[in-house]
Amino acid sequence: MIIIPKITDSLKQDYKEDTFKRVKTFLSSIVLDTHYGKIITYLSTNGTLDDTKIENLLLGEIECLRSAIQEIGQITDDNVKNAFGQLYDNFTKRKFGKSWAERIGVKICPYCNRNYIFTLRDSGVRPQYDHFFPKSLYPYLALSMYNLIPCCAICNIAKHDLDTYDSSISEENFIYPYRDSYGERFNFKITNGDNINSWLGIAEEYSLTIVADSSASLQLKQKQLITAGKLNLIALYNKHGDFVRDIVRTSYVYDDEYFQSLVQSYPKLFSSISEAKNFVYFNYLEEVDWDKRVLSKLSHDIIEECKIE
Repeated sequence: MIIIPKITDSLKQDYKEDTFKRVKTFLSSIVLDTHYGKIITYLSTNGTLDDTKIENLLLGEIECLRSAIQEIGQITDDNVKNAFGQLYDNFTKRKFGKSWAERIGVKICPYCNRNYIFTLRDSGVRPQYDHFFPKSLYPYLALSMYNLIPCCAICNIAKHDLDTYDSSISEENFIYPYRDSYGERFNFKITNGDNINSWLGIAEEYSLTIVADSSASLQLKQKQLITAGKLNLIALYNKHGDFVRDIVRTSYVYDDEYFQSLVQSYPKLFSSISEAKNFVYFNYLEEVDWDKRVLSKLSHDIIEECKIE
């Protein structure tokens, strides 16, 4: 639900240096194997493997991934799946693969915004990588840079091998973290906010739902429904009732006048009301910072809802 930071040209070059030669060597070794016929044909020009096409498969954005799917389709051959799967496994065992999520600046699961996914290089601890277009169906995308989504184990297990390519619309049917985010178009709302106890922060339980803003297109709404349903987002977020209660209480107790007083009293600590709010709510409330701390999107939405109430 939060967007992954833009991958720089320098990082793209690093990724190419790590993967291109290995993939090209593998493809050269199976160029005459009929099991790989569609893949080799797609990556060749005049019967010869084309470096540009291979590079596009590895580094190209989602349009390139869709193009490959449209031309090659799903692969059912277990030998092909296992071969590309081994290339991917080797990538995750190398230092570069272990540190890739850290390199591109991902430390919060972009699918749920609920879990930290830190990388510890010395110990090999790293996030899991979800293949946005599953490698069980499209194994030739197993090492495509923009197909690897660093995420938490809960989201990776939940999404599993869901086919996110919808041939009826010739594009993905799932929120794509390198491009999409909930932003202001989808917001968490309290569903039991019809009594005074809820807005005083003393209700025993809080339940949530996700509501689409009028600015969200019908197609995006459909993607959000599939994404939230597959990842169990509403059920998981409803486990955070105590967190919601604390946000509501804080919103009830403190107002903008209080935050302004913090800025005036502690100018060395806070240069703006936004910084003071981040301090009091112990989270980052601006969308640009939602990838820095868990539950930041939820915090933002509940605070905004409390303003309305």
